[in-house]
Amino acid sequence: MGKARTVTYAGHRLYMNTSGIHLLCEFNGCNPSILADACAIQQACEAAARLSKATVLRADFHEFLPNGVSGFLFLAESHISIHTWPEHKYAAVDIYTCGTLVSPRDAIPAISASLGASDVHLREILRGLPVRPGSYASREVSSATAVLADNNDSLINAGKKFWLPGSSSHHERHCFEVREWIASARSQYQQIEIVRNEAYGRMLFLDGAVQSAESDEYMYHEALVHPAMTLHHNPQRVLILGGGEGASLREALRHSSVKRAVMVDIDGMVVEMCRQHLPEWSAGAFDDPRSEVIIADGQRWVEACAEQFDIILMDLTDQIEVGSSFPLYTREFYECVQSRLAPGGMLVVQAGELCVCEYFSHCTIRRTLATTFRYVTTYMQHIPSFVAQWSWIIASNDDWTDLRNSRVSNARANGDLNTITRFYDQATHVRMFTLPRDIADLLDKGGMVITSDDTSREAYQIAAATRTPGWPGGAGQAIQELSRRRE
Repeated sequence: MGKARTVTYAGHRLYMNTSGIHLLCEFNGCNPSILADACAIQQACEAAARLSKATVLRADFHEFLPNGVSGFLFLAESHISIHTWPEHKYAAVDIYTCGTLVSPRDAIPAISASLGASDVHLREILRGLPVRPGSYASREVSSATAVLADNNDSLINAGKKFWLPGSSSHHERHCFEVREWIASARSQYQQIEIVRNEAYGRMLFLDGAVQSAESDEYMYHEALVHPAMTLHHNPQRVLILGGGEGASLREALRHSSVKRAVMVDIDGMVVEMCRQHLPEWSAGAFDDPRSEVIIADGQRWVEACAEQFDIILMDLTDQIEVGSSFPLYTREFYECVQSRLAPGGMLVVQAGELCVCEYFSHCTIRRTLATTFRYVTTYMQHIPSFVAQWSWIIASNDDWTDLRNSRVSNARANGDLNTITRFYDQATHVRMFTLPRDIADLLDKGGMVITSDDTSREAYQIAAATRTPGWPGGAGQAIQELSRRRE
């Protein structure tokens, strides 16, 4: 989170931080008479600000000849500006809010209705994101996201279709149509969206990235949990870092050998929103007497913890964006995790997309793990809602010589799995660990070792952004570029 400050206005105090949401909106097919009326435009913007829970400090709106209006609302949280072109039935709106107490997206349907817009196009940018002490950056999460016009559907429950981005790179972008906007909030750490999609059902997005979907979340969570759990001879103590939906906890508790399962997630708002709107994900796991849910920074919690675990599952947001989870992908943190593993213990890390055109992040995680653990093994599975081949890595200091020979059949026969899984079985286990030759050839050719120092972090950002995955080529080029920039 960015640095916070307290703003005083009209006798009130408002908690602020640097992180904010910037919405760039294009409203088309608007009513020309409204676009030419400064009073009507001001009333529309002020009503939208109130719906966003923003506080208006001052308004300044002007009509121009022959037509058109420009206006600006000074908000305690930042601003709303508008410029209209009645002759083109077009208005451009800029909404920027800081802090976690406002909901700027709520302004969009209100402005659309007030202007009589036929369609809207929206871009969303997250701003003021801390990179390192004293340095902040922005990140676009919905470039060219379109709200498309037709006569039957609705814009966030009020008039048109809304498309939410799910994943992107420099060369491609995937979007999901929102049929219902179930919940939206800005936590201290990230933007949280729970929506309904026609194909995938309910979906959870964090900062514009798909985390799980109703139609296939079981595939991801069973793949994360069960390979290590069935390979271990007697997993009794399980630690889950992240996993706010509760689905990883659900899968771990399927094993009757488990006596204690601890889930540590930094964002309590994600946990509460998932409990309320996605209860099937956790399926009672939060209330199981064997489970303990802790809202805390996972890195600090592990560093302070003296307990040892048989299995540690890292179900975190992706490393690739250098976000709040990034410190948990460093060599120093893996060394700390290793000390929290009991003899024979295993660490499982969700390691992102893995294919011939997207392997830098996975190889970086794998290479960094290999500096701490004697054995690191990759496995993979296509997850439809991720529109990608996803990967995980098992790390241990014990030689699981043949990871393909899972104990899953015996585990079920012996009652270790107390319910039947939907996706995972022995044949699936063998297939996930059987990598195609082209992927196997890439594993030791890409990536870089990530440490906790700023140079490593910045070099990773450069290498990931430029998609130069070779080792030492990509990382070496990134470090050279970093040195050049600092000269």
